[in-house]
Amino acid sequence: MIFSHGNPYRGEHGLPDILYLSPDDFTVTISRMNLNAVDHVAKWTILIYMAADCDLAAFMFDDLMEMKVVGSNENVNICVFFDGPLLTDTFFARLCHGTSLEEDIIQRFTDVPSSNVGILKEIILNTAVLFPAERRVLVLAGHGLGWRGALRDDSTWKRFKERRAIVMPSGDSSVFFRQLDEQRQRALDELKARLNPRDEQHGSAFDIIAMDACNMGNLEALSFYSDHARILVASENQVPASGYPYDRILEELKRNPEQECDAFARYLVNEVKRYYVDSILLCSESDITQVAFDSTGFPALIAHAGELARVLSEYVSTEGIATVKACSGASLLPEEDTDYIDLRLFAKELVQAGVSDAVKQKAMELVAFFDGSGFVMGSATPGGDALPKGLSIYFPPPERFDKGYLDILSHVPEGIRLWAGFIGAYYGKRF
Repeated sequence: MIFSHGNPYRGEHGLPDILYLSPDDFTVTISRMNLNAVDHVAKWTILIYMAADCDLAAFMFDDLMEMKVVGSNENVNICVFFDGPLLTDTFFARLCHGTSLEEDIIQRFTDVPSSNVGILKEIILNTAVLFPAERRVLVLAGHGLGWRGALRDDSTWKRFKERRAIVMPSGDSSVFFRQLDEQRQRALDELKARLNPRDEQHGSAFDIIAMDACNMGNLEALSFYSDHARILVASENQVPASGYPYDRILEELKRNPEQECDAFARYLVNEVKRYYVDSILLCSESDITQVAFDSTGFPALIAHAGELARVLSEYVSTEGIATVKACSGASLLPEEDTDYIDLRLFAKELVQAGVSDAVKQKAMELVAFFDGSGFVMGSATPGGDALPKGLSIYFPPPERFDKGYLDILSHVPEGIRLWAGFIGAYYGKRF
């Protein structure tokens, strides 16, 4: 079986050269422990949605097993959707301590496009129905690409198929796929039998959405998520491939299940930074940024960014290109060939740069909102006023502008469209 011998993605050369499947790779049963947890209202349910069909598979499976060591209990459901690269290694599980991974799996699938929003919504809804809780956390784990999105899915198994490098169990291979379909249906029937109608509808909204992915602390990206959770946690910088320290984070939930969401979000922000700065990876203070945002503040912040963009468009059309270029250069994120600037730092640089009164006023208003409104609920960013503060915005040099950015403009708030207009004015173009 794929999971019988430790991490299946950590071979000598990463993924195996040939994918050997056994009959057990087409089976699914539900443990008594997980059946008993169905429909019980816990204090917390945390769903970690892991888009591992990519070059992060080995790291993410290590993370999954780290979560499993902690395990669920009556107060905390630790649920995982894991989409791996090896055809039958995609599953939904409630992780328990002291069991095999196979025992924790509740549903198993052949290849699923985990980057598809419809799949994400279905997993979210099913988790909310099966494992209701007073407080809910969603962690999105995988590759992050800023405004371009997150959760890359490489459909790796197709490369095995093209090379004819999949070895099925002996016999008619269609039998095993039918067997998996039948077992999935029996599992669903078992789950439905455990559900009781209730007057109270717990719904599927989340209190916290956290991004275990690079570059997702980006205004354009988070504008898509701000309506779906009260608190958003993200990094505008890189997140190391080994991801969140899940053992520490989940142990904290189990130790203190009565804590409020605000307190847990702040703990998450600080613990991720502390783990990496103190770890053997020797990350510097400026390498890791984690910020928890009050998502109700995004409309106001986006409006401030739009107002700043509006006066900047006028400013660069007359006199201010050199000044804006210097300010944007001083607020670039600390990584090579970045196309993002730190929004708050950019505004701060403008205030100090001798710009027009109109630009200075709007920049000051943005900084004041960012610093004083409560929008930033918890922050683990580099110290000092001239370092990133946790939220980026797209502002590449003209030769690296991605025209795909224009495609998202019909789906974003007016303030971000005004920002795109400013980029065009800065380039001497009209978007």
